[in-house]
Amino acid sequence: MTTETQGSPTLKKAKRYGILIFAILLILGILGGGYYTMGDYSEGDRGGKIRKFSHKGVIFKTWEGEMILDATGMAQEVFLFSVDNSNDAAINAIKKAMLDGTRVNAHYQEKFIQVSWRGDTKYFIDKIEVKP
Repeated sequence: MTTETQGSPTLKKAKRYGILIFAILLILGILGGGYYTMGDYSEGDRGGKIRKFSHKGVIFKTWEGEMILDATGMAQEVFLFSVDNSNDAAINAIKKAMLDGTRVNAHYQEKFIQVSWRGDTKYFIDKIEVKP
């Protein structure tokens, strides 16, 4: 066999390094993309009254709501939020507070981006405190 049919050792090393670099970049891209879609950008609290809360969607069912924030002026500011389907405690607390018309303090986590299968907003309520 000649070296032309086997390929040169330098070419084999270059192919091996090329595949290794591609695999590393692919893994970093997947990890970075996963963090970017699932990671938290910020967190905080909002206070007000729940105006609307519904379970909606055709393929991906999500919990979506609106909260009228406490305001000192005439205009009402509305905070749009989502709730993870697995957070039954927050879902039940929001439903009860909306029906009772009580003021709540909502702790939320803001995601980097909104993705349709998780919810309609970047803001996810993870804990609700009902205020008297």
